[in-house]
Amino acid sequence: MLVVGLTGALCLFDRLLVNLVDQKFGTVLAGMALACVLLVREAGRRSRSFHRIVRLLTRATRGPRHQAEHATVARALHSVRNVASVLPFRVACLEETAAAMLVLALTGRRAGWCHGIAADPIRLHAWIALDGHPVAEPASTTRYTPLLHIPDGDSARQAGDFP
Repeated sequence: MLVVGLTGALCLFDRLLVNLVDQKFGTVLAGMALACVLLVREAGRRSRSFHRIVRLLTRATRGPRHQAEHATVARALHSVRNVASVLPFRVACLEETAAAMLVLALTGRRAGWCHGIAADPIRLHAWIALDGHPVAEPASTTRYTPLLHIPDGDSARQAGDFP
C-alpha cells in the first residue's frame, strides 16, 4: 500500500514539474536556465566558453530518465526564446538550446542536444533532436551534419541520427 502511495505521489510530482514549463513558472524557469548558461559562458576565458557550455550540458543530462515529448521540448524552447527576445543583446542558438536542455533536465526530461555544421557557406548551428528529428527548428536544419551530440553513446546515435 505504501509503495502504491509513493508511486502515485511521484507521478503527481513528475506532472507538476512538467507543467512548470508551460505555465507562468515556465518563463521563470527558462529565465533562470538562460541566466545560468550565460553565466557559464562568460565565466572564464572566451576561447573556452563552448567547452564550458558542453560540460554543463553533459552534467545536466546525466540525471533525467524520462524521454521528453515533442510538445514539452517545443514549449521549453519557446519559453527560452521568449525570455531571450527581451534581452538587450543577441542570444544565439547555442545559448537558447543549452538553456532549453537545462529546463528539460530540471523537469526530469531528457532529449538530444546537437551541434552541427553545414557547408556553402560554412555555418554552425545547435538544436534539440528527438528520434533523429530537430524540434521547433526550420526545415533547413536538416542540412546540418551533427558533429557533437549530448548525451553521447547509443542513445545519441538514435536521437542525433548518426550513421
